[in-house]
Amino acid sequence: MRQIGFIDTESQARVFRSYLLTLGMHSDVESAGDKRWSVWVHEETRLEDGRIELEKYLADPKNPRYQAAAALGQEIEKTEKKEVKRFKNRHVDMRTQWHKSQMMGGKLTLILIFISVAVTALMYMPGWGQVIRQWFSIMGYQVEGNMMYYSKRPLDEVLHGQIWRLITPIFLHFGIMHILFNMLWLKALGGAVEAVEGTWRLALHVLVYALAGNVLQVFIAGPTFGGMSGVNYGLLAYVWLVGKYSNEQRYYIDPLNLGLMMVWFFACLFGLIPNIANGAHAGGLVLGAIWATVHLRRIPFTNFRF
Repeated sequence: MRQIGFIDTESQARVFRSYLLTLGMHSDVESAGDKRWSVWVHEETRLEDGRIELEKYLADPKNPRYQAAAALGQEIEKTEKKEVKRFKNRHVDMRTQWHKSQMMGGKLTLILIFISVAVTALMYMPGWGQVIRQWFSIMGYQVEGNMMYYSKRPLDEVLHGQIWRLITPIFLHFGIMHILFNMLWLKALGGAVEAVEGTWRLALHVLVYALAGNVLQVFIAGPTFGGMSGVNYGLLAYVWLVGKYSNEQRYYIDPLNLGLMMVWFFACLFGLIPNIANGAHAGGLVLGAIWATVHLRRIPFTNFRF
């Protein structure tokens, strides 16, 4: 930004600033401290054009064309400010999300965290553990010692009307570290999607990833699983790919955090970390990538568009 000259009054300076905007030149005006106003042009390549226009304006500041152009310039400025505000509202930088709880505290995100914590706490209260597992698991089962028994076919209760079981396993967590990490990721990823795309869109994401992950997991390894990690992996894939390729909905995930999540995914998948719902992880991750692909109308990592 470079100074191109001075104008005697504030009103004239602002008219000239708006006039320059109609010519595609962005500028600022500010008091010079001697009852004059200095004019600064943003683009270095337009400095000479700005000086020429300033000379013309100073020679005939009352020319009607300047007043007419100034009104148009003000409208252009209002439109640009709306676009900037719109962009900021749709831009979520995951590098700073961890420290900006007001951006991550959408209603649905907080409700999901509250339900998960409440359900998990009840599960560990005397007399409630078996009840909670029976009602929130994708199908009923009994555990005696180290043995698990379930006589029904997968999804049998669901097919007989207990539809909630397709979703509710996401609220079950087994241990403090399990729920802590899942809730941290839900707050960051879910909060980002809710802030950018709204509560109802986040609700749809959660339902789709929960459904895909839970159904896949029960057919792979039975009903003894739970957790929000399948949903989180779906959100991770979606946020990462949309942030990478979209010019409108801008998300950013730090490569280190993304790498840690993927290292954990494959460590669990290959059995280095046992007793993990890999089907839920994979189901969420794949659906998140598919959703991002459809949303972007582009195959990730290629130039193919549809």
